[in-house]
Amino acid sequence: MNYILYRLQRIIKTKTDAEAHLSNDFKRFKSVRLGLFSFIIFWDTTDGLDIVYYFTAANKRQRGLATYLFKKMLRKFAGKRLFMDISPTNHASLNLARKLGFRLIGIRPNYYNHKIPAYLFSYP
Repeated sequence: MNYILYRLQRIIKTKTDAEAHLSNDFKRFKSVRLGLFSFIIFWDTTDGLDIVYYFTAANKRQRGLATYLFKKMLRKFAGKRLFMDISPTNHASLNLARKLGFRLIGIRPNYYNHKIPAYLFSYP
């Protein structure tokens, strides 16, 4: 759990904010993981599963771990819709989303750091 908190801090920016976020919404967070090498964190919402973050350790990339975990997640939650925001500059994530069959359904302007848009993908 400490490692997930550490990774969330990088997104949320401070440990205090990350801990508050976890304590307030922890019941909504779920994960699919392969040890500490690769994991997906998501929220189970009324609309489907909202992927908050996914990670594969740098020394474990290009081995199919993220693909394996996403396929595991798709099997486990078959019938649920998945949503994922991806930066247009994150080519690895864009390629993964397309390979898995995610579809681009919208663009969120000024999403990252209030400057960069996010592509909103959905599966199916």
